[in-house]
Amino acid sequence: MRKLFYVIIIAVVMVFGLTFVYKNQQVVNIDYYGASWGFSWSGPMALLIISTFVAGIVVGYLFIALSNLRLRGKLMSSSRKLKKIESN
Repeated sequence: MRKLFYVIIIAVVMVFGLTFVYKNQQVVNIDYYGASWGFSWSGPMALLIISTFVAGIVVGYLFIALSNLRLRGKLMSSSRKLKKIESN
């Protein structure tokens, strides 16, 4: 039942994504620090929004992973301290 729910959710998201791309085919220009010596990009608005969304997911995942590593380090340190206290 849960797999069917996930398949339905993925299908709905894909339909919304495809209709979003179809309805937003306008070309946008992005200039970062001017076009002469900076970065300039021109492409479809849907690609820009989707890539920004994906970049946000990646950055969020990296922050969660770093937090997880920090917490694992604290857990290992606390575990060592507890073993040291129990052995005395």
